[in-house]
Amino acid sequence: MTNATKNIVNIYGCGGVGCNITSLLEPARNKDVLGFAKYNLCYVDTSKSNLIRKKINMDDVFLFEDMDGSGKIRKENHKAISANTKAILQKFKPTEFNIVVHSAAGGSGSVLAPAIASELLKSGKEVIVIAIGAFGSVIEVENTTKTLQTYEAISELREKNVNLVYLQNSTTTNDEQQVNAQAVQLISMLLGLLSGEHEQLDTADLKTWLNHNKVTNSEPCINNTLIVTGK
Repeated sequence: MTNATKNIVNIYGCGGVGCNITSLLEPARNKDVLGFAKYNLCYVDTSKSNLIRKKINMDDVFLFEDMDGSGKIRKENHKAISANTKAILQKFKPTEFNIVVHSAAGGSGSVLAPAIASELLKSGKEVIVIAIGAFGSVIEVENTTKTLQTYEAISELREKNVNLVYLQNSTTTNDEQQVNAQAVQLISMLLGLLSGEHEQLDTADLKTWLNHNKVTNSEPCINNTLIVTGK
C-alpha cells in the first residue's frame, strides 16, 4: 500500500545527456520504495536521434518538430524552445518538487533546462538542477559558462534561489559513464530527501532549505547544492 504522504517528483531530462541519464532511471520508476519519492520521467529534446534504442514510452517524450539537434550552438533553437516552454509543462504537469538534469555544454539541453527551470520557479514550484559541465573544447567551455550565467539571470529575474548540483565531465576514458552514474546516484539521494516520509521533515522544511534566503539576509542566488551521506 502506498503511503499517502509520499511525494511524487518530476524528473525532466533535457537534451541528449539529460535523456541518457533519465533513461537509466526507467527500471525502478514504478517501484514503491519506503523512504523514497515516486517519480515521473519526462524526456525533452530537439533530436529524436538521442532517443533511438532507448526503452521508453513515447508518451513521456516532448520532441520538437522540424528540428534535429542544435549542434552545440545554444542560439540555434533558442526562440523555438522559449516559445514552447509552457507547452512542455502543460504536457508534463509540474509536481511540488522537480528535478531538471542536462548538459551545460551542449546546444539543446543547455537552453531547454534553464527555460523549464525558470518557468517552474515562476509558477511557484521547487526545482533542483543537475548540470553536467564539460571543458573538452572551446565551445563547451563557452556553453558551460553561458549556461551558469543564464541560471544567475534566472535567479535575479524570479527572485528565487536556483539550487544546482554541478558535475564535471573530463576527457578521461569512460568519464561520461562515471558522471552519468554519479548523476543517477544524486537523483536517488534527492528522491530520498524529498520523499515526504521523513519524521520531522515536512514539505515546509524542504522549502525553507531550498529557499534559505527567505529566513536569512542572503539575496537569491545560485546555490551549489551538495548532497552527501554520513552517520
